[in-house]
This record gives sequence, structure tokens and C-alpha cells, in this order.
Amino acid sequence: MKKLVIIVLSTCLSISVGFSQRIGVLMDSYVVERWMNDRYHICDQIKTLGGESIVEVANGNADVQVSQAKALIDDGVKVLIVVPVDIQKGLEIVDYAQEKGVSVIAYDRIIPSENTDLYLSFDNEMVGELQAKEALKHARKGNYILINGPKSDYNAILFRKGQLKVLNPLARKGEVNIYKDIVLSNWGELDAFLEMQEVFMKLDKEIVAIIAANDALANGVISALSSNEISEKIYITGQDAEIEAVRNLKKGLQDMTIYKPIKQLAYLAAESAMKIANGQIIDEAKDSKIAGVMVKSILLNPMVVTVDNYMETVVADGHVTIDELAGEDN
Repeated sequence: MKKLVIIVLSTCLSISVGFSQRIGVLMDSYVVERWMNDRYHICDQIKTLGGESIVEVANGNADVQVSQAKALIDDGVKVLIVVPVDIQKGLEIVDYAQEKGVSVIAYDRIIPSENTDLYLSFDNEMVGELQAKEALKHARKGNYILINGPKSDYNAILFRKGQLKVLNPLARKGEVNIYKDIVLSNWGELDAFLEMQEVFMKLDKEIVAIIAANDALANGVISALSSNEISEKIYITGQDAEIEAVRNLKKGLQDMTIYKPIKQLAYLAAESAMKIANGQIIDEAKDSKIAGVMVKSILLNPMVVTVDNYMETVVADGHVTIDELAGEDN
């Protein structure tokens, strides 16, 4: 039986008809702004390449995502692109796909199985390293707070690993103190706000930096700072280069974000899915040991965005527009 490909992502806005190759796209949710962009670019490129995309979004429910995956596989998709809600449930999707002769592409989040056909993402440990290194440029000594997403998302584990790789040597020297190391149950801004509200209400030390793993968490941190009327300068990181984050950079409320060129990754996913569906080999993929298993992967490099370079990076790349940033005072 010919092997198919599964790429997990979110639901497309529309379904094209009459194309020869049908690609399933399974999304986690749209809680984080960037996933809408991923979905749009993936579907657009699949259509350009002569394929048909069928998108489903699980709204953060791992069991729902498994059901969606099985339905798409049973309906005969040639490739499944998956953004897994949960690592363990992602394994269930891969196992079912393997039984049915379907290949799986894990998109931006690893599904740690040797049966995962391709993993496409950015170097997520490097993301954490860049966040910590940028913070240390401005806050070499003092108390740090780390706030990361759930362990069910292996990327969150990698972000924290990268952060600690940079910070732990200084912590051992007594130059940096990790005052709080927070791991949330999801990526929600509200959860970050509530967690930081509690931290700030009991705060007994001066904080010099808060390493928020992404922009949604950074927004929660910023709201909590405002709510508690904390005016001391605290270095705040983020990730995803969301519109609100770039606005916050301009306002001085956030100090940096990580930009991962989404269009580049999305196009790579669409092109890889179509190649697999047509029986072609992904020459760029290399064997990598990730989350304890060997998988074929392509990892792109993230970049730092600050108030000094956002025009040359995210604006020049079309990730955000001047018109979108102009709405910051509305």
C-alpha cells in the first residue's frame, strides 16, 4: 500500500475542489494569532501547487483532534499536516496513520515517533537561548522570572531548556537568581495574567527580567504589571512577532520578540506534503534526534526583533504592515 503523509495544522477557510491530491491540515487552535497565518499560507500554497486542502481545528481539544485525524484519513487524504494539541494524542494519530498507510508531517510541534515521516519547525531551543541572551544584555544581574507554556507542547520544553542553558551558568555564580520558574497549563494570555497577578501581589524582591516564552504570555505579564501599578523597568521577552507585540515594542512595554518566518515554514509544509503525496523524496530533510527519537526534520533559524529592527524584519517581510501598526492608538 502506498504510504500517505499527515501534516497537523488548523482548518482552512475554504476547500478547493477538483484537484488530484488532497491534503489534510489539522490545527490545534487559533488562540495564538500566528496560527491563522500558518493556515492561510499552507492552504494557499497547496492550491498553487495543484492540491486540495481540507482543514480542521480542534480548539485545543486533543481527543477532538484525534477524531478529526481519523476522519480525514478514512476519507482518503493523501497527506496530513498536523499541529498536535498534545504529544501523547499525537502519537495516537501517527499510529492510526501508519496502520492506514498514511504519512505524517508534524508541523512546528514534534510528534515523537519514529513513524512521524517529517518534522518541520524552527530551532526551538535556540528560541529560548536568544530570549535569555537578549535579556542578559540589559539585565546582567538580578532576579529573573521565567514563564513558559505547557509540557504537553514539546516546544515549550525546548524554549525553557534553551533559556536555562544560558541562565544556569550565571545562576551558579550567583549573578542571576531565577525567582520564579512558571510552567502554565496552556498558552493563554489570561492564565499568564492571573499567574503574574499572584506573583506581583506577593513580590518581595526587585525583578529585572521576565522571560515570557511567547507574545500571548508577554501580554498577560504586561497587563499584570499595569494592574499592580509596577513602574520599575523590567526586561520582557516574547515570541511570534504578533501585531500587538510589535506595537508593544514601539511603546516600550515589551523589549523583544522572536520572529519565525511563518510564510517560509508554511510554504515548506505545503511543498513537502505535495512531494510526499506524489511519491517524491524531501532531499533537505536530515535525521535528527528530537524528544528521544530519530525523525527526518528540517529546522529553520529564528531571529530577534526589537524596536530597532522591526522595520527591516517583520515589516519588510510582510508579516505585519504599517497600516496594522498604525492602529495601535485606536
